[in-house]
Amino acid sequence: MAEAIIRKRGGAGTAKVEFDNFSPGDGAITIFMPVGTKYKFGATEETATSVEITVQTPVTGYVKFKNGVIRNG
Repeated sequence: MAEAIIRKRGGAGTAKVEFDNFSPGDGAITIFMPVGTKYKFGATEETATSVEITVQTPVTGYVKFKNGVIRNG
């Protein structure tokens, strides 16, 4: 099983969480993020219009956080 880790930090108040073949189980995972957050789990970068998205596993892509707290719930 691969991991989801913070690989890069941008300017002040930004972080990029990358997923590389992340597969914690069968099917899909739910990722929570603030509305307006940029993410990419397919061909194009998208902007979150909801506080959660569902992505099929294994997950490869990223989430760019501009501000807030990233924690293990």
